[in-house]
Amino acid sequence: MGKILAAPLFDKEGIITAEIDLEEVVRSRMDFDVTGHYSRNDVFELTINKQPEIKKV
Repeated sequence: MGKILAAPLFDKEGIITAEIDLEEVVRSRMDFDVTGHYSRNDVFELTINKQPEIKKV
């Protein structure tokens, strides 16, 4: 649901862990309607630039 689960580590190495509620995952999927509003072609567009990138030296 967009909540921060664990703070980032700065200036050191380590492992970040967090506990998640799997029921929350199911509930959050109900908020994202992939066949409704988010699938509208007039709102979203995918464009792929096939031109090779020219790197300046």
